[in-house]
Amino acid sequence: MTTSRDEERLRAALRGRADLVDPRDRLDEVLEAARTGRARRWGPLLAAAAVAAVVGGVWVVHPFGPERAATPALPGPSAASSPSASSPSASSPSSPAPSPSTTPTTTTPVAGTPLPVYVIGSEVAEVPDGRFGLRRTWMASTATAADQRVRAAVDAALDAPVPIVDTPPWEGVDVAAVRVSTNGVTVDLTGRPQPVSESVDTLALDQVGWTAQAVLGRGNLPVTVRSGGQVLRVVTRPAADEWWSVLADVWVTSPTEGAVVPAAGPVVVRGEASVFEAALTWTLQRGGTTVRSGSLTASAGAPARGTYSVDLGRLDPGTYTVAVEALSPKDGSVSASDVVTFTVR
Repeated sequence: MTTSRDEERLRAALRGRADLVDPRDRLDEVLEAARTGRARRWGPLLAAAAVAAVVGGVWVVHPFGPERAATPALPGPSAASSPSASSPSASSPSSPAPSPSTTPTTTTPVAGTPLPVYVIGSEVAEVPDGRFGLRRTWMASTATAADQRVRAAVDAALDAPVPIVDTPPWEGVDVAAVRVSTNGVTVDLTGRPQPVSESVDTLALDQVGWTAQAVLGRGNLPVTVRSGGQVLRVVTRPAADEWWSVLADVWVTSPTEGAVVPAAGPVVVRGEASVFEAALTWTLQRGGTTVRSGSLTASAGAPARGTYSVDLGRLDPGTYTVAVEALSPKDGSVSASDVVTFTVR
């Protein structure tokens, strides 16, 4: 029996497919664009990631999966500490909400606290088939003022490339100003998003709103996105049982991409999912060889967003890749997934 959610996903997939069809073979050109198109503005983040990795062995996060190896990395929280309370935390099984806390925060952020950034990624890792959702990554920032922190995170969101899209929706667009008040946030941009497809165009504005909300950690504040004084949209989060329409269905939140995990302790994979009957499968590989695999059940099934965890135990030193997937009940194909590569040493 086809559900309304299945129908919506089918319509979104067909729209995305139709919008992105190009009969010419342009794979090499697209990959080259992903490698070089945004190098200028992501350079400082790459430098920060390199410094942090040398100093403290931090987690380094790719906005998408390892299949986008050319995507610049964002520095993330260290393995020894979690993001501050002002940022949303989805790595803990007891915290299913990937969005900002609904409880206002009164603490002053500490300089260097990682900032959450929402980026547009494909639903199925390694198969960017036109179905998209928001994924969350982290960036380092020395800013402490609320407006400066929002500006830094939103700028990073605008810079993030989008899989198989020649020109990202925010190409050439910067943050002109940010105003934070008790009643909401206003983000002024230097331009408008370029049309890509219906799903990507919608998510482009969502990523600005969700990023601003997550940075502030003050609940579902309305985020007014403007360009040239014209309101593009006032972004608020939908009800929790409709987050599937915005967020990618499967997230691996810990370890993060490029993380260095101590060999002395067990490795626990944690994440979030909004999938049919909460059913997921996972595979751990090393050097292309499957080391372990299994199935698991998230704490809630679609349309709710549940959490999950897998205790891998202690692993020998080396580089591993963990993939968490949701399988279609219709034909067993992968309908959503996330893939993370990490190192044990």
